[in-house]
Amino acid sequence: MKNIKKLIAAIIMCCFGAAIGIVGIFVNDNSKKEDTLIKWKENALVNPTPGKMIGAGNIDITIANLEDIYENSGKYGKVNEYNIYIDGEKQFAIKPDEFAKEEKEDEGFVSGMKLEDMTKKEESISDIASVATVEFHCAKTNSYEIYIEADYDNGSKIYSDVFTIYISKKGLCVNKDMSRELAADKMNASWYYNWDITPFNYYSFENMEYIPMMWTYSSTETKMIERLEKTGYKYLLTYNEPDFTDQSNLTVDEVVDAWPDFMNKGIQISSPATALCPPWSKDWFQPFMEQIDADDNLSIDFIALHHYWNWYSDEGVQAFLDLIDQTYEMYHKPIWITEFAISGDPGKNQEQLDAVIGYMKGVIPGLEERDYVERYAWFSFGSRDSRNGASALYDISTGEFTELGKLYSSVGIPAGYQDDSVDVIKENDIKDILIK
Repeated sequence: MKNIKKLIAAIIMCCFGAAIGIVGIFVNDNSKKEDTLIKWKENALVNPTPGKMIGAGNIDITIANLEDIYENSGKYGKVNEYNIYIDGEKQFAIKPDEFAKEEKEDEGFVSGMKLEDMTKKEESISDIASVATVEFHCAKTNSYEIYIEADYDNGSKIYSDVFTIYISKKGLCVNKDMSRELAADKMNASWYYNWDITPFNYYSFENMEYIPMMWTYSSTETKMIERLEKTGYKYLLTYNEPDFTDQSNLTVDEVVDAWPDFMNKGIQISSPATALCPPWSKDWFQPFMEQIDADDNLSIDFIALHHYWNWYSDEGVQAFLDLIDQTYEMYHKPIWITEFAISGDPGKNQEQLDAVIGYMKGVIPGLEERDYVERYAWFSFGSRDSRNGASALYDISTGEFTELGKLYSSVGIPAGYQDDSVDVIKENDIKDILIK
Protein backbone atom coordinates (compact mmCIF):
# COMPACT_ATOMS: atom_id res chain seq x y z
CA MET A 1 0.00 0.00 0.00
CA LYS A 2 2.84 2.29 0.99
CA ASN A 3 4.53 1.61 -2.37
CA ILE A 4 1.31 2.36 -4.27
CA LYS A 5 1.03 5.75 -2.49
CA LYS A 6 4.63 6.53 -3.40
CA LEU A 7 3.91 5.62 -7.02
CA ILE A 8 0.81 7.84 -7.12
CA ALA A 9 2.75 10.72 -5.54
CA ALA A 10 5.51 10.30 -8.11
CA ILE A 11 3.00 10.33 -10.96
CA ILE A 12 1.35 13.47 -9.55
CA MET A 13 4.72 15.20 -9.25
CA CYS A 14 5.62 14.25 -12.83
CA CYS A 15 2.31 15.58 -14.12
CA PHE A 16 2.71 18.78 -12.08
CA GLY A 17 6.23 19.22 -13.42
CA ALA A 18 5.05 18.63 -16.98
CA ALA A 19 2.26 21.14 -16.49
CA ILE A 20 4.73 23.72 -15.22
CA GLY A 21 6.91 23.00 -18.25
CA ILE A 22 3.97 23.42 -20.62
CA VAL A 23 2.93 26.69 -18.96
CA GLY A 24 6.55 27.82 -19.03
CA ILE A 25 6.80 27.07 -22.74
CA PHE A 26 3.53 28.92 -23.35
CA VAL A 27 4.63 31.95 -21.38
CA ASN A 28 8.01 32.05 -23.09
CA ASP A 29 6.41 31.68 -26.52
CA ASN A 30 3.91 34.45 -25.82
CA SER A 31 6.67 36.64 -24.45
CA LYS A 32 8.57 36.15 -27.69
CA LYS A 33 5.52 37.21 -29.67
CA GLU A 34 5.15 40.33 -27.55
CA ASP A 35 8.82 41.10 -28.23
CA THR A 36 7.87 41.39 -31.89
CA LEU A 37 5.43 44.16 -30.93
CA ILE A 38 8.26 46.05 -29.25
CA LYS A 39 10.34 45.51 -32.38
CA TRP A 40 7.69 47.20 -34.51
CA LYS A 41 7.19 50.05 -32.05
CA GLU A 42 10.92 50.83 -32.08
CA ASN A 43 11.33 50.44 -35.87
CA ALA A 44 7.98 51.49 -37.35
CA LEU A 45 9.57 54.52 -39.01
CA VAL A 46 11.81 53.10 -41.73
CA ASN A 47 12.71 56.45 -43.30
CA PRO A 48 13.91 59.08 -42.43
CA THR A 49 16.40 57.73 -39.93
CA PRO A 50 15.59 59.11 -36.46
CA GLY A 51 18.16 61.65 -35.33
CA LYS A 52 19.45 62.29 -38.84
CA MET A 53 19.39 65.73 -40.46
CA ILE A 54 17.83 65.71 -43.92
CA GLY A 55 17.36 68.31 -46.63
CA ALA A 56 14.21 70.41 -46.74
CA GLY A 57 11.63 69.99 -49.49
CA ASN A 58 9.66 66.86 -50.25
CA ILE A 59 10.44 64.25 -47.59
CA ASP A 60 9.70 60.55 -48.06
CA ILE A 61 8.20 59.05 -44.89
CA THR A 62 8.29 55.25 -45.02
CA ILE A 63 6.64 53.04 -42.39
CA ALA A 64 6.66 49.30 -41.71
CA ASN A 65 3.61 47.02 -41.73
CA LEU A 66 2.79 45.97 -38.14
CA GLU A 67 1.09 42.75 -39.25
CA ASP A 68 4.30 41.51 -40.89
CA ILE A 69 6.21 41.86 -37.61
CA TYR A 70 3.88 41.49 -34.61
CA GLU A 71 3.07 37.80 -34.26
CA ASN A 72 0.08 38.34 -31.96
CA SER A 73 -1.49 40.97 -34.19
CA GLY A 74 -4.24 38.64 -35.41
CA LYS A 75 -5.94 38.37 -32.04
CA TYR A 76 -7.08 41.99 -32.41
CA GLY A 77 -8.47 41.44 -35.90
CA LYS A 78 -7.07 43.22 -38.94
CA VAL A 79 -5.39 46.60 -39.19
CA ASN A 80 -7.83 48.87 -40.98
CA GLU A 81 -5.57 51.91 -41.34
CA TYR A 82 -2.19 53.33 -40.39
CA ASN A 83 -2.20 56.98 -39.37
CA ILE A 84 0.97 59.08 -39.38
CA TYR A 85 1.17 61.92 -36.87
CA ILE A 86 3.69 64.75 -37.18
CA ASP A 87 4.08 67.03 -34.17
CA GLY A 88 0.84 65.66 -32.75
CA GLU A 89 -1.27 66.30 -35.85
CA LYS A 90 -2.58 63.53 -38.10
CA GLN A 91 -1.07 64.11 -41.55
CA PHE A 92 -1.51 60.87 -43.49
CA ALA A 93 -3.67 57.73 -43.53
CA ILE A 94 -2.41 54.58 -45.25
CA LYS A 95 -4.45 51.46 -46.04
CA PRO A 96 -2.90 47.98 -45.65
CA ASP A 97 -3.16 47.31 -49.40
CA GLU A 98 -0.76 50.22 -50.01
CA PHE A 99 2.13 48.30 -48.44
CA ALA A 100 4.63 46.37 -50.57
CA LYS A 101 8.02 44.74 -50.16
CA GLU A 102 10.82 47.19 -50.83
CA GLU A 103 12.77 46.52 -54.01
CA LYS A 104 16.53 46.87 -53.70
CA GLU A 105 18.95 47.52 -56.53
CA ASP A 106 21.97 45.28 -57.02
CA GLU A 107 24.30 48.10 -57.96
CA GLY A 108 24.63 51.84 -57.96
CA PHE A 109 24.31 54.44 -55.25
CA VAL A 110 21.55 55.14 -52.79
CA SER A 111 21.46 58.56 -51.14
CA GLY A 112 25.20 58.88 -51.46
CA MET A 113 26.10 55.40 -50.22
CA LYS A 114 27.33 52.48 -52.29
CA LEU A 115 24.95 49.54 -52.16
CA GLU A 116 27.86 47.18 -51.61
CA ASP A 117 28.50 49.08 -48.37
CA MET A 118 24.85 48.92 -47.42
CA THR A 119 24.84 45.14 -47.63
CA LYS A 120 27.37 45.02 -44.83
CA LYS A 121 24.87 46.57 -42.45
CA GLU A 122 22.56 44.56 -40.20
CA GLU A 123 19.22 43.38 -41.54
CA SER A 124 16.79 46.28 -41.63
CA ILE A 125 13.12 46.17 -40.74
CA SER A 126 12.25 46.57 -44.44
CA ASP A 127 13.96 43.24 -45.12
CA ILE A 128 11.25 41.43 -43.14
CA ALA A 129 8.23 43.70 -43.50
CA SER A 130 6.36 45.36 -46.32
CA VAL A 131 6.49 49.15 -46.29
CA ALA A 132 4.48 52.13 -47.49
CA THR A 133 5.70 55.63 -48.34
CA VAL A 134 4.06 59.05 -48.30
CA GLU A 135 5.54 62.41 -49.26
CA PHE A 136 5.62 65.21 -46.71
CA HIS A 137 6.57 68.71 -47.82
CA CYS A 138 8.53 70.75 -45.35
CA ALA A 139 10.64 73.82 -46.12
CA LYS A 140 11.38 74.91 -42.55
CA THR A 141 14.58 74.17 -40.67
CA ASN A 142 13.27 72.46 -37.56
CA SER A 143 12.92 69.23 -35.58
CA TYR A 144 9.79 67.12 -36.02
CA GLU A 145 8.28 64.29 -33.96
CA ILE A 146 6.63 61.43 -35.84
CA TYR A 147 4.63 58.45 -34.59
CA ILE A 148 2.38 55.86 -36.21
CA GLU A 149 -1.03 54.64 -35.07
CA ALA A 150 -2.19 51.18 -36.22
CA ASP A 151 -5.99 51.30 -36.17
CA TYR A 152 -7.67 47.86 -36.02
CA ASP A 153 -11.12 47.02 -37.33
CA ASN A 154 -12.30 46.02 -33.81
CA GLY A 155 -11.36 49.38 -32.30
CA SER A 156 -7.94 48.40 -31.01
CA LYS A 157 -5.14 50.90 -31.51
CA ILE A 158 -1.40 50.28 -31.26
CA TYR A 159 1.05 53.16 -31.18
CA SER A 160 4.68 53.25 -32.26
CA ASP A 161 7.40 55.01 -30.34
CA VAL A 162 7.94 58.70 -31.09
CA PHE A 163 10.74 59.44 -33.57
CA THR A 164 12.55 62.78 -33.91
CA ILE A 165 13.88 63.87 -37.31
CA TYR A 166 15.72 67.04 -38.24
CA ILE A 167 15.23 69.09 -41.41
CA SER A 168 17.63 71.75 -42.70
CA LYS A 169 17.91 73.91 -45.81
CA LYS A 170 21.69 74.34 -45.60
CA GLY A 171 23.99 72.51 -48.00
CA LEU A 172 27.47 72.46 -49.52
CA CYS A 173 28.72 72.83 -53.09
CA VAL A 174 32.16 71.26 -53.38
CA ASN A 175 34.17 69.61 -56.13
CA LYS A 176 36.78 66.90 -55.58
CA ASP A 177 39.66 69.30 -55.01
CA MET A 178 37.59 71.34 -52.55
CA SER A 179 36.50 68.30 -50.55
CA ARG A 180 39.67 66.30 -49.85
CA GLU A 181 40.62 68.00 -46.58
CA LEU A 182 37.16 69.19 -45.60
CA ALA A 183 35.49 67.75 -42.49
CA ALA A 184 32.12 68.14 -44.18
CA ASP A 185 30.16 66.74 -41.24
CA LYS A 186 31.40 69.63 -39.08
CA MET A 187 29.65 72.10 -41.40
CA ASN A 188 26.31 70.76 -40.09
CA ALA A 189 24.81 70.70 -43.58
CA SER A 190 22.10 68.27 -44.65
CA TRP A 191 23.00 67.86 -48.34
CA TYR A 192 25.70 68.49 -50.92
CA TYR A 193 26.42 68.36 -54.63
CA ASN A 194 29.66 68.24 -56.62
CA TRP A 195 28.66 69.14 -60.21
CA ASP A 196 28.71 65.39 -61.04
CA ILE A 197 26.48 62.32 -60.92
CA THR A 198 28.68 60.31 -58.55
CA PRO A 199 28.93 61.04 -54.81
CA PHE A 200 32.16 61.24 -52.86
CA ASN A 201 33.29 58.20 -50.90
CA TYR A 202 34.82 60.32 -48.14
CA TYR A 203 33.66 59.37 -44.65
CA SER A 204 32.73 62.93 -43.67
CA PHE A 205 30.12 63.10 -46.46
CA GLU A 206 28.44 59.73 -45.94
CA ASN A 207 25.54 60.95 -43.78
CA MET A 208 24.69 63.85 -46.07
CA GLU A 209 22.15 63.61 -48.88
CA TYR A 210 23.86 63.69 -52.26
CA ILE A 211 22.22 65.55 -55.16
CA PRO A 212 23.49 64.53 -58.63
CA MET A 213 23.85 67.02 -61.47
CA MET A 214 23.49 66.45 -65.20
CA TRP A 215 26.18 68.65 -66.71
CA THR A 216 25.67 68.03 -70.44
CA TYR A 217 23.11 66.30 -72.61
CA SER A 218 25.38 63.55 -73.93
CA SER A 219 23.78 60.14 -74.55
CA THR A 220 25.84 58.65 -71.71
CA GLU A 221 24.52 61.09 -69.15
CA THR A 222 20.91 61.01 -70.35
CA LYS A 223 20.89 57.22 -69.96
CA MET A 224 21.82 57.75 -66.32
CA ILE A 225 18.56 59.58 -65.70
CA GLU A 226 16.70 56.26 -65.93
CA ARG A 227 18.75 54.84 -63.07
CA LEU A 228 18.72 57.77 -60.69
CA GLU A 229 15.24 57.20 -59.29
CA LYS A 230 15.80 53.44 -59.03
CA THR A 231 18.96 53.96 -57.00
CA GLY A 232 17.27 56.18 -54.44
CA TYR A 233 17.75 59.73 -55.67
CA LYS A 234 14.87 62.16 -55.35
CA TYR A 235 16.30 65.26 -57.04
CA LEU A 236 18.44 66.09 -60.07
CA LEU A 237 20.21 69.37 -60.77
CA THR A 238 20.61 70.26 -64.44
CA TYR A 239 23.07 72.21 -66.60
CA ASN A 240 25.46 74.40 -64.64
CA GLU A 241 25.62 77.95 -66.03
CA PRO A 242 24.71 77.09 -69.65
CA ASP A 243 24.96 80.81 -70.46
CA PHE A 244 28.74 80.77 -69.79
CA THR A 245 31.17 79.41 -72.37
CA ASP A 246 33.49 77.92 -69.74
CA GLN A 247 30.63 76.05 -68.04
CA SER A 248 27.85 73.97 -69.65
CA ASN A 249 27.82 76.36 -72.63
CA LEU A 250 24.48 75.39 -74.18
CA THR A 251 21.88 77.37 -76.07
CA VAL A 252 18.27 77.62 -74.94
CA ASP A 253 17.12 75.56 -77.95
CA GLU A 254 19.66 72.80 -77.24
CA VAL A 255 18.44 72.45 -73.67
CA VAL A 256 14.75 72.60 -74.57
CA ASP A 257 15.30 69.90 -77.23
CA ALA A 258 16.89 67.68 -74.56
CA TRP A 259 14.27 68.42 -71.90
CA PRO A 260 11.87 65.54 -72.77
CA ASP A 261 14.59 63.16 -71.54
CA PHE A 262 13.99 64.50 -68.02
CA MET A 263 10.23 64.05 -68.03
CA ASN A 264 8.34 61.28 -66.20
CA LYS A 265 11.42 59.70 -64.66
CA GLY A 266 10.13 59.69 -61.07
CA ILE A 267 12.71 62.26 -59.99
CA GLN A 268 12.31 65.99 -59.37
CA ILE A 269 14.12 68.18 -61.87
CA SER A 270 15.68 71.60 -61.38
CA SER A 271 15.85 74.34 -63.93
CA PRO A 272 19.28 74.99 -65.42
CA ALA A 273 21.26 77.26 -63.07
CA THR A 274 22.23 80.26 -65.16
CA ALA A 275 25.18 82.43 -64.15
CA LEU A 276 22.85 85.42 -64.16
CA CYS A 277 19.95 84.98 -61.76
CA PRO A 278 16.50 84.69 -63.40
CA PRO A 279 15.40 88.36 -63.13
CA TRP A 280 18.62 89.41 -64.87
CA SER A 281 18.85 86.57 -67.40
CA LYS A 282 16.76 88.02 -70.22
CA ASP A 283 18.78 86.23 -72.92
CA TRP A 284 18.78 82.72 -71.43
CA PHE A 285 16.69 81.85 -68.38
CA GLN A 286 13.59 83.83 -69.24
CA PRO A 287 13.41 82.56 -72.87
CA PHE A 288 13.99 79.02 -71.59
CA MET A 289 11.08 79.23 -69.15
CA GLU A 290 8.85 80.74 -71.82
CA GLN A 291 9.40 77.66 -74.00
CA ILE A 292 8.91 75.27 -71.08
CA ASP A 293 5.68 76.98 -70.02
CA ALA A 294 4.39 76.95 -73.60
CA ASP A 295 4.64 73.14 -73.86
CA ASP A 296 2.24 71.10 -71.69
CA ASN A 297 4.59 68.12 -71.90
CA LEU A 298 7.53 69.97 -70.35
CA SER A 299 8.04 71.25 -66.81
CA ILE A 300 10.50 71.91 -64.03
CA ASP A 301 9.97 71.14 -60.36
CA PHE A 302 12.16 73.78 -58.77
CA ILE A 303 14.44 76.66 -59.74
CA ALA A 304 18.21 76.48 -59.21
CA LEU A 305 19.65 79.95 -58.78
CA HIS A 306 23.18 81.43 -58.65
CA HIS A 307 24.03 84.86 -57.33
CA TYR A 308 27.28 86.77 -56.82
CA TRP A 309 28.12 90.43 -56.25
CA ASN A 310 30.22 92.64 -53.97
CA TRP A 311 27.36 94.61 -52.45
CA TYR A 312 27.55 93.43 -48.85
CA SER A 313 25.93 96.31 -46.93
CA ASP A 314 22.48 95.99 -45.34
CA GLU A 315 21.11 97.38 -48.59
CA GLY A 316 22.93 94.62 -50.48
CA VAL A 317 21.42 91.98 -48.21
CA GLN A 318 17.92 93.29 -48.85
CA ALA A 319 18.54 93.67 -52.59
CA PHE A 320 19.61 90.00 -52.78
CA LEU A 321 16.51 88.87 -50.89
CA ASP A 322 14.39 91.05 -53.18
CA LEU A 323 15.84 89.20 -56.19
CA ILE A 324 14.83 85.90 -54.59
CA ASP A 325 11.32 87.23 -53.99
CA GLN A 326 11.17 88.50 -57.57
CA THR A 327 12.20 85.09 -58.92
CA TYR A 328 9.43 83.42 -56.95
CA GLU A 329 6.85 85.94 -58.15
CA MET A 330 7.93 85.27 -61.74
CA TYR A 331 7.53 81.48 -61.63
CA HIS A 332 5.94 80.37 -58.32
CA LYS A 333 8.31 77.42 -57.99
CA PRO A 334 10.40 76.32 -55.00
CA ILE A 335 13.89 77.84 -55.11
CA TRP A 336 17.27 76.24 -54.44
CA ILE A 337 20.13 78.75 -54.24
CA THR A 338 22.86 76.37 -55.34
CA GLU A 339 25.65 78.96 -55.45
CA PHE A 340 25.90 82.34 -53.77
CA ALA A 341 28.65 84.40 -52.18
CA ILE A 342 30.32 87.78 -52.18
CA SER A 343 32.57 88.17 -55.22
CA GLY A 344 35.20 90.87 -55.52
CA ASP A 345 36.34 90.98 -51.89
CA PRO A 346 39.87 89.55 -51.50
CA GLY A 347 39.70 89.47 -47.71
CA LYS A 348 43.15 90.99 -47.26
CA ASN A 349 42.22 92.75 -44.02
CA GLN A 350 39.82 92.27 -41.14
CA GLU A 351 37.47 94.96 -42.40
CA GLN A 352 36.93 93.05 -45.66
CA LEU A 353 36.46 89.75 -43.81
CA ASP A 354 33.98 91.32 -41.37
CA ALA A 355 31.98 92.78 -44.26
CA VAL A 356 31.31 89.32 -45.71
CA ILE A 357 30.51 87.92 -42.26
CA GLY A 358 27.95 90.70 -41.87
CA TYR A 359 26.46 89.85 -45.26
CA MET A 360 26.04 86.18 -44.32
CA LYS A 361 24.50 87.13 -40.96
CA GLY A 362 21.93 89.20 -42.83
CA VAL A 363 21.18 86.86 -45.71
CA ILE A 364 20.82 83.45 -43.99
CA PRO A 365 17.91 84.44 -41.69
CA GLY A 366 16.13 85.86 -44.74
CA LEU A 367 16.51 82.58 -46.62
CA GLU A 368 15.43 80.60 -43.58
CA GLU A 369 12.19 82.53 -43.13
CA ARG A 370 11.09 82.19 -46.78
CA ASP A 371 9.14 78.94 -47.15
CA TYR A 372 9.62 78.88 -50.92
CA VAL A 373 13.40 78.81 -50.46
CA GLU A 374 13.87 75.08 -49.89
CA ARG A 375 17.67 74.91 -49.90
CA TYR A 376 20.79 77.02 -50.16
CA ALA A 377 24.54 76.41 -50.49
CA TRP A 378 27.25 79.06 -50.06
CA PHE A 379 30.08 78.83 -52.58
CA SER A 380 33.45 78.76 -50.82
CA PHE A 381 36.17 80.46 -52.86
CA GLY A 382 39.77 79.63 -52.01
CA SER A 383 40.98 81.50 -48.94
CA ARG A 384 44.01 82.70 -50.93
CA ASP A 385 41.93 83.83 -53.92
CA SER A 386 43.24 87.31 -54.70
CA ARG A 387 39.80 88.47 -55.79
CA ASN A 388 37.30 86.50 -53.67
CA GLY A 389 39.17 85.17 -50.63
CA ALA A 390 36.86 86.79 -48.09
CA SER A 391 34.09 84.34 -49.08
CA ALA A 392 36.13 81.23 -48.19
CA LEU A 393 34.54 78.91 -45.64
CA TYR A 394 37.77 76.98 -45.09
CA ASP A 395 41.35 76.57 -46.27
CA ILE A 396 41.23 74.04 -49.11
CA SER A 397 44.75 72.76 -48.40
CA THR A 398 44.23 72.15 -44.66
CA GLY A 399 40.47 72.04 -44.13
CA GLU A 400 40.74 74.62 -41.34
CA PHE A 401 37.57 76.69 -41.04
CA THR A 402 37.74 80.44 -41.53
CA GLU A 403 35.70 82.73 -39.28
CA LEU A 404 33.10 82.78 -42.06
CA GLY A 405 33.13 78.97 -42.14
CA LYS A 406 32.61 78.81 -38.39
CA LEU A 407 29.62 81.10 -38.80
CA TYR A 408 28.20 79.00 -41.66
CA SER A 409 28.60 75.82 -39.60
CA SER A 410 26.60 77.41 -36.77
CA VAL A 411 23.55 78.61 -38.74
CA GLY A 412 20.64 76.72 -40.29
CA ILE A 413 20.72 73.96 -37.65
CA PRO A 414 17.45 72.55 -36.25
CA ALA A 415 16.96 72.98 -32.50
CA GLY A 416 18.08 69.88 -30.60
CA TYR A 417 20.24 68.44 -33.37
CA GLN A 418 23.10 66.37 -31.91
CA ASP A 419 21.93 67.25 -28.40
CA ASP A 420 22.68 64.19 -26.26
CA SER A 421 19.81 65.08 -23.92
CA VAL A 422 17.27 64.53 -26.71
CA ASP A 423 15.96 60.97 -27.14
CA VAL A 424 15.41 60.62 -30.88
CA ILE A 425 13.41 57.42 -30.23
CA LYS A 426 11.25 57.55 -27.11
CA GLU A 427 8.27 55.66 -25.72
CA ASN A 428 4.92 57.10 -26.75
CA ASP A 429 2.86 58.67 -23.94
CA ILE A 430 -0.30 57.48 -25.71
CA LYS A 431 -1.18 54.00 -24.46
CA ASP A 432 -2.35 51.16 -26.70
CA ILE A 433 -6.05 50.29 -26.73
CA LEU A 434 -6.32 46.49 -26.94
CA ILE A 435 -9.72 44.86 -27.46
CA LYS A 436 -9.81 41.07 -27.90
